Amino acid sequence: MRACTRTLTGVHVPHVQYPTLCRACGESYISLARSSDPETSKAAGSQMQGSLRQSSLKAQIMRALGERDGQTSGEIADALGLSHDKVWRRVSDLKNDGKIAPDGSRVWHGRAQQVWWIV
Repeated sequence: MRACTRTLTGVHVPHVQYPTLCRACGESYISLARSSDPETSKAAGSQMQGSLRQSSLKAQIMRALGERDGQTSGEIADALGLSHDKVWRRVSDLKNDGKIAPDGSRVWHGRAQQVWWIV
């Protein structure tokens, strides 16, 4: 996360989920926490940005899609033995990175989800 010189904390303060503009300096950035999240979640999100754990999860998701392209985030989570929460957040990151794209939908555990494909 880039530092913002116009906020009191010196860090971009998220106001909406992905992507967002810093209210202080107007620069665009990706937030890993919602504006409604408590400060501890925002701090954890800023520490997670670019971390090995995040990169590792993204790599695992890309491998899973490489083995069987066209999966929902729930199906990817099942295949990797991870929680759906962890996977859909990294799927969103991969979409923002331009590495995967949605095309179609499928029902997973009674809920419609987008089907993700490697670009």
